[in-house]
Amino acid sequence: MNENKYIQHWNYFCSITKQLESTIDYVYPGISTDNEEEIKLIHGDVYSNAFKQIILLASAEFEVLARNLCGTLDKSERNIVEISQSILEKYPKLIETEVITMFWVGRPLKDWSVNLNSKNDKKVFGIDWWDAYIDMKHDKTDSFKKATLKNAVFSVASLFIIHLYLMNNQLEGLGLLNAYPPAYFKCKYEPEFVFAAEGKLPDFGDKSASEAFKEQFD
Repeated sequence: MNENKYIQHWNYFCSITKQLESTIDYVYPGISTDNEEEIKLIHGDVYSNAFKQIILLASAEFEVLARNLCGTLDKSERNIVEISQSILEKYPKLIETEVITMFWVGRPLKDWSVNLNSKNDKKVFGIDWWDAYIDMKHDKTDSFKKATLKNAVFSVASLFIIHLYLMNNQLEGLGLLNAYPPAYFKCKYEPEFVFAAEGKLPDFGDKSASEAFKEQFD
């Protein structure tokens, strides 16, 4: 994916975040935290056509960009299981990536994993919004009830994380965040070069300040 093509995808993501932000006028999320690791949107179970549209758009784009992220690893993956496995093997700390909204700061992909199910087949776990997307895509019975605020927020937040990693690879940094910031979400990671590990995306912040400084001038 060249730079111009990537920017088109970023603009598309920004349009989805505007749709999500507009829903605040109708359903205010509200939050409660049972503990530091779990975020609960008080109105997270509210479902609507607006949330369904957001989930369908964000999830489909998540698959496209996640496959492109695999492409940067010279891998061509066929389905969400293979995509998930390749990304999590290469970027094991991706699940630690934090997303900021006006309501909460959290790690929407913290439980993302590939494991064996009861039939001894590999299956993706920890991204409930993806299961909701598949059910809605195939119009399964009662799937509309999965078109919830929570699934809408977490599907777009997860797409944001994939964007951060792909942007970092494609554009060698997160500078595009300054030029074209998304609605609803903010990024806690430094858009420009920083010497120390702090401020870098989780899988890119393991170099010491001296190593980073040396690489800058090599």
